[in-house]
Amino acid sequence: DKFFKTSKKTISNSMSYISVIGNGESRKNFDLYSLTFLGKTVGTNAVHRDFIPDYLVCADRRMVSEAVNNNYSNPVYTRSDWRANFSYWKNVLTVPDLPYKGDKRPDDSFQWGSGGHALNLACTFDPKFVVMIGFDLYGNNKLFNNIYKDTESYNESTKDATDPSYWIYQTAKLFEHYPKIKFIQIQPDDWEPPAEWENFDNFFIDNYDGLKELIDKNK
Repeated sequence: DKFFKTSKKTISNSMSYISVIGNGESRKNFDLYSLTFLGKTVGTNAVHRDFIPDYLVCADRRMVSEAVNNNYSNPVYTRSDWRANFSYWKNVLTVPDLPYKGDKRPDDSFQWGSGGHALNLACTFDPKFVVMIGFDLYGNNKLFNNIYKDTESYNESTKDATDPSYWIYQTAKLFEHYPKIKFIQIQPDDWEPPAEWENFDNFFIDNYDGLKELIDKNK
């Protein structure tokens, strides 16, 4: 059963829900501005071209440069390695520390991308629910899956898909270390979750129709 149809939870305050926006192609027909009825939003990379989230996470220096030079004025979070490059912009901040220590390569904060850091940032606000939009992990074929493909700073649509193994591992670490937060992945009905996520009691799946119904109830 879908999460929103079975859950009787309602929004009790503005921080109950935080929506985190990845840039997978599954979200291309969804109105991002409708998410503001749920609460705060955390966006990643070039999402600011189409929507102004409350917080933006850009692990890549080029993405930070694009955002601040296009007058994005809300907080922009990036790696500590790049922070000094943007000292002129007071809204450029450092991503929060990871909630755990590990000795594997994907446990290194520098190996985390914008999506993982955005999810971790959302969790630091202590919401009840984190809604994950556009976190496709993989597309319907073996080609690069991103709504901004073929645009500046992004791969061409003919490029191979990015290996999602680090994203899958790192997101599972967040499920593990934030057990009180319910993570709700929004995807079409034919989307299959990674096997590594299925045993977490705080991970759920719903579709865009369910999300729209929830938003409509809270307008």
